[in-house]
Amino acid sequence: RISLEKDETLEHKVTASFGVSTYTFMNSELPANKILTNLIEESDQALYTAKNKGRNRTQHFLAA
Repeated sequence: RISLEKDETLEHKVTASFGVSTYTFMNSELPANKILTNLIEESDQALYTAKNKGRNRTQHFLAA
């Protein structure tokens, strides 16, 4: 994200927001497809949180 913003070879200023989710696989009883679905949904929620907090940032998913 910071590299994109600092890139002087681009004609226009570029910014990006990212949503991140993590999962610990140790002793997991969930099937892999459910884990992947959860990670995608949580990353999506984190992305919208990043955008709502001002954009051009990275936001890690925090469970409520």
